Amino acid sequence: MGSQTCDATGIGELSSVFNWDYKDEIYNNRLSKITVFGFSCNNSDEYCFCTSVGGNPGNTEGSDILLLKQVK
Repeated sequence: MGSQTCDATGIGELSSVFNWDYKDEIYNNRLSKITVFGFSCNNSDEYCFCTSVGGNPGNTEGSDILLLKQVK
């Protein structure tokens, strides 16, 4: 699965909901079988969603692999 870094961070929040009262076996089983590719933005500004929620474009939380665009 590929996602922006700010979206990949949300997997932790989603996991806390699905495991709140009891461990959701179906959710946890599916989550254990995916690899999350995070795609980092090259730049950000004051309107960037990642920075507005306390993150940054290079955040690795929720990603198994973080991909960066090479700038020449």
